[in-house]
Amino acid sequence: MQRSALILPARRGLRLSLAVMIAGILFSIALSSVAFVVVGVCFALLVAGEGRAALRRSGLEYPMLVWAAAVLVMVVFAMYPASSLLSAKRLLLLLIVFILPAAFTDARSLRWLLLVLAITAGLQSLVGIVQHLWAGSERLGLFQHYMTGGGMRMLLLLLFLPLLFDPETPRRERTLLIAAATLMLVALLFTMTRSSWLGFAAGALLIAVLRYRLLLPVLAGGVVLLFLLAPQQYRDRLGMMFTTQKSELRGEAQGEAVVQSNQARLRMWRTGWQMFLEHPVTGVGDGEMHAIYRTYVPDAIKDEGGHLHNTYIHVLATHGVIGAAALLLLLGAVGLRLWRSWRRHRGNAAGTLVLGAIAAFVGFLVNGMAEYNFGDHEIVLLLWTVVGIALTAESVAFRWSDTKTERV
Repeated sequence: MQRSALILPARRGLRLSLAVMIAGILFSIALSSVAFVVVGVCFALLVAGEGRAALRRSGLEYPMLVWAAAVLVMVVFAMYPASSLLSAKRLLLLLIVFILPAAFTDARSLRWLLLVLAITAGLQSLVGIVQHLWAGSERLGLFQHYMTGGGMRMLLLLLFLPLLFDPETPRRERTLLIAAATLMLVALLFTMTRSSWLGFAAGALLIAVLRYRLLLPVLAGGVVLLFLLAPQQYRDRLGMMFTTQKSELRGEAQGEAVVQSNQARLRMWRTGWQMFLEHPVTGVGDGEMHAIYRTYVPDAIKDEGGHLHNTYIHVLATHGVIGAAALLLLLGAVGLRLWRSWRRHRGNAAGTLVLGAIAAFVGFLVNGMAEYNFGDHEIVLLLWTVVGIALTAESVAFRWSDTKTERV
């Protein structure tokens, strides 16, 4: 078979396997992992047929290499090298940023991916909502842990949110996106994950300030309605977001649980800082944190210390100053790359999609202040997918009305 004959089937296989990998993560990490292997095979075939043309520069190569080097240094000096090496496999997810533009080379195919992702996320949220109401559970967590589910829905909601207001979005697609976003928003509320609520609010506020001022009264009205009409436990979680004093709770069981959670987070942050002070250069390693934590806090409550519930403190403690500096370099480079892309393309559909990616990225950063979301496989996969979608939208000059045939 000639090399050129590989290109079209490889690219089509790559698109399909990427869609299964990204949409499948909403239901099953095992399904997504199997699809990731297929993605790798299809991408290798595409490179074999297309050569260097398949390898598109993102502008993030050097920060990603610095981060990868810092992770490898962490593994070498970790207290538990084997488990730290296992956690380092998340580096492979960085490849999504390069693979997405290679797979989706025209606006029509990227439009297909967006709709597949929106439909899948909407259906997944609908099933979760029905199960949550039927079972009467406290928090929605059907397909993954409720905190992970909250973070995933936050990212996708913010990615799609500007498209709901963009005049270029066709009516049919807008209707579908509104339905999916509504289901995701309800499911996000049912997770009762405060850090994801805050991340969504921060990202939505950014969208409103930068482009769609109509969102400002909508956000304000939503918060007021939540406080006025939501069940008591939701108002408690909002009102006691920063509470650590039990005396303020008047004996309410739900409030006690919220305060205990807040107190445990503060204890984990203080402990993480202590770990950093004792291992400032390369950290303790990103493996077996539960065991390491108990050498610092022997009387920790159940499940406390599996991670440090703050991305920045966790990386500082596990990777040391080398890893923390590398992570800040990477995050700063991503933010700057997305910002420059939006500045170039604002006012068109590609810029609108990039704006959603910027909002999702900001939501991720805010969410990471109370969760170790950079260590969550599902969330990180969607994070790099969002970044990859933004760069793809830029490269294909995304338009909803594009009718060009795919490039072979």
